[in-house]
Amino acid sequence: MTTGSRLCIMDQEYLKKEQESLLSNSELDTGTDKKHLCISKLYAASKLVLHEMNSRKTLGVIVIAAVLNALRGIMSKVLLDDIHPLEMACIERTVMCLCSIPFLLWKGLSSFKVSWSQCGLIVSSGTTHAVSSILLLISYQTLEVGYVTAIISTRPVFVAIFGALFLREQLSRLDVASVFLTFTGLIILANPVDLFTRPQDTLIEGILLAISSTLFAASNSLAKRLIGVQKIDPQTAVFYNAFTSAMISGVSCTIFGNWSILDSWFKRAILISEGIASYLANVCIFWALWTESAFHVTAVGAIKIPIAFLLQFLILSVMPDIYGIVGSVLVILSVVGIAYQSETE
Repeated sequence: MTTGSRLCIMDQEYLKKEQESLLSNSELDTGTDKKHLCISKLYAASKLVLHEMNSRKTLGVIVIAAVLNALRGIMSKVLLDDIHPLEMACIERTVMCLCSIPFLLWKGLSSFKVSWSQCGLIVSSGTTHAVSSILLLISYQTLEVGYVTAIISTRPVFVAIFGALFLREQLSRLDVASVFLTFTGLIILANPVDLFTRPQDTLIEGILLAISSTLFAASNSLAKRLIGVQKIDPQTAVFYNAFTSAMISGVSCTIFGNWSILDSWFKRAILISEGIASYLANVCIFWALWTESAFHVTAVGAIKIPIAFLLQFLILSVMPDIYGIVGSVLVILSVVGIAYQSETE
């Protein structure tokens, strides 16, 4: 069962309570079959409306997260000449923690409480996120933002495989077709002709780092999906996820002696903005994973590839080539296919 047709749990409970209340009232009043029929039709119509609203809202949230992640990649590329990737990851996660705290305090101290099993899931998610982010930031030093984004966005392929193996998430024919369409677009985006004309050491290092980051990111998506299934509050999940990632990055940065201080207030503002963008993107992703499968969230999130190329052109003045244009079109078509299926189911 794909999750595009699922309703939010709160919506389902509310509708069921309303139906039970109306049924009891109708039995007391007249007890006729006509009212039962009207109530059933009302419930079915409400369910359909909520389904469409929830599906479109989730798709919109995923697209917002994709835009924020693409913007993060550009900001990371700008800062990598002045700050080590480990330090950047640590500061980014620290900003995420600080952004989560006011919302958790507003909801009450009980928001910080999680069970041991939930804590294990969040720590696993934070660990894989930290490793993936560090490898991703290091890969930016050898490959362009667009190419790294293209490689790491093959994640839907691995998420689909891992989800089918470990979470038993079923894929329709359209899902499988979208995976292959996305994968084809990513291969074209990677521009094999250009990549293999580079120095061999740089090529191998950059590709291996990006692929390793992709595998850890796919594992992180599955962990986040399990967190979403357990209905853990997104703010709570983001806080502990970011805290774990910040600790791992900070300890690693201290061991290797990579701490430094940015001498420009403008670059410090960019670094803080990157953390805020990461916080907002992760809240959106955790929220989407409440109702959507890990595959659908990561597949629709691949829309960040053409966005990354566009931002790269607008901000860094790097012109995308024909491979980037064709690959972006294929990725957009695959996302449209997934969105269409979510609407029709």
